[in-house]
Amino acid sequence: MLDVIACSQQPLFGRNPVCSGGRQLLLQRGSSENSRMSTEDAETKSVSCHAYMRAMPSDMCTSLTVQLSHECRCNSKKHISIDDAVMSLMDIIQKNGVYFELWLQKVLKGQAEHIFNITKVGDPDVLIFYLFPFISAVHRILFLRFVLVTALCDIINNIMKWMLHGERPYWWIYESGTYVVPPSLKQFPLSCETGPGSPSGHTMITTAVWYIVVWAYIKYVIGKSRQRFLLSTCAWCLYGLLFVLVAVSRLYIGAHFPHQVLLGGIIGFFFGWLFTRLQVGMLRMKHCLLTVLGLVILAVIVYNGMILCGVDPEWSVKLALKHCVDPSWVHLTTTPLNALFRDCGAIIGVGFAVESKYFIETSGVLHRDGSEVITSVVSLLLVQLCSHIPRPVHNLTLYYLGTFAQYCCITFVSVALVPYVVKTIWNLKQFPKSVGSMGPGLFRSMARRKVTANF
Repeated sequence: MLDVIACSQQPLFGRNPVCSGGRQLLLQRGSSENSRMSTEDAETKSVSCHAYMRAMPSDMCTSLTVQLSHECRCNSKKHISIDDAVMSLMDIIQKNGVYFELWLQKVLKGQAEHIFNITKVGDPDVLIFYLFPFISAVHRILFLRFVLVTALCDIINNIMKWMLHGERPYWWIYESGTYVVPPSLKQFPLSCETGPGSPSGHTMITTAVWYIVVWAYIKYVIGKSRQRFLLSTCAWCLYGLLFVLVAVSRLYIGAHFPHQVLLGGIIGFFFGWLFTRLQVGMLRMKHCLLTVLGLVILAVIVYNGMILCGVDPEWSVKLALKHCVDPSWVHLTTTPLNALFRDCGAIIGVGFAVESKYFIETSGVLHRDGSEVITSVVSLLLVQLCSHIPRPVHNLTLYYLGTFAQYCCITFVSVALVPYVVKTIWNLKQFPKSVGSMGPGLFRSMARRKVTANF
């Protein structure tokens, strides 16, 4: 016969099922006068399902079947895990980020070329090939700060990308399943980055490197000027404007979501602040080797940890190749492994440079008569020559080793070799070995030096 008892929100055979009025199950069991309960008793006593089941004879339990009544159904609660909640939140954030990027592409339509130039400001390759030769000619110690902050930010950024597993808009709109018809987010030659998206490397490196530029300008150029506050405020405003421009450029091309560029900017600001307080003048090869060793070990741990967790470290490369509208826009230079070899090569190159006699004999140089221009031009030419050394793209091992050697040569040439060669050509009158050897004439000529000499 049929008995009606109150139903719990959990399965009948679950843990501590509690019956509540208004939600009923029809329990069909074999006829037994001794264990029969009326519908009224079940409704008034509101006994628990678990207690009711224990009160039944064991032979009756075997024949018990549970059916949902057509009239009275249980309202089960939906249990949402933390992972599901986070994924839902990220979907909302990223969906709104795509809407914002579509709006940017509409508002800034026709400005693609200008935006491409802006986004290159935070490209590590552009900084190394064009900015570093000038900085090296101006001040060798300042150049060390630039190389180290750029290389370390880039390595840590790529390790964080592996760990955070961030999506990129240009493939997320197809892979997320959020859209029935994916929005028409336009792609550009710079859109198809192959690494994960979070945090943004361009904004991270931009805020780190240009923080040091502003710091050096305030410390060495402005100094104790009466207009220090005004000039410093203008410098920091330009710094903030540069960050906004680079961030907008990365959003416009669909390479990042808004939260990714913001996270990169915050981390980069911290690194810039940190490297203005480190004493890099005492840097030696052993420090560079230990730094590279520690970062490589961390990268290997993260890389193999992803494999053990069943995550393909090259998942983002496959998505880039799958969803990039033009496969020729996908380059090996944007892969995390290439960045690792590039930055390690730059740091080791610095180690070779600071240990060489070329750096020791020119590290105390004060440029007075435009010779820094000659140094920067020669350094720029040699750096460009190094950058065009061909690397075998069909063999990844040789390609990455070639990248390591290339950037090792670039930093060594910029920080040690070129200044020494220019010094030798111009003779010691133009490039004294040290400040002390210049005598009292140094202080009389200080007022006539160029602005760059203040570095």
